[in-house]
Amino acid sequence: MWYLTRKLAGKAVSAVNDAVSDATAPAGSLLAEFTQWQSGSYEVELRPLMIRDFYLTSEYRLTPEAEATLWNWEPWQPALTKLFGERGGAMLPRYRPLINQEISFNG
Repeated sequence: MWYLTRKLAGKAVSAVNDAVSDATAPAGSLLAEFTQWQSGSYEVELRPLMIRDFYLTSEYRLTPEAEATLWNWEPWQPALTKLFGERGGAMLPRYRPLINQEISFNG
């Protein structure tokens, strides 16, 4: 009898939790959006790769900060390899017109 009572109580609590969760989800979402708006923070939006002129040294190599940031994101590594040959390399002359432009490579 104790086992059945415990099992039924567990199912009842689970059903109440599910119902409360479904009922409060819209309010929670609205509160999260309001908090983001109020604090001035927004969802991060991924932008296309862009090699800005201030990311580069006079030898067309990435500054240490830019190199650490850009090479850290794996999906950009193939494009960076095409642009610079290797990590620490100078930007290849044929790609220098792409400075300050959105860059996308197919394959």
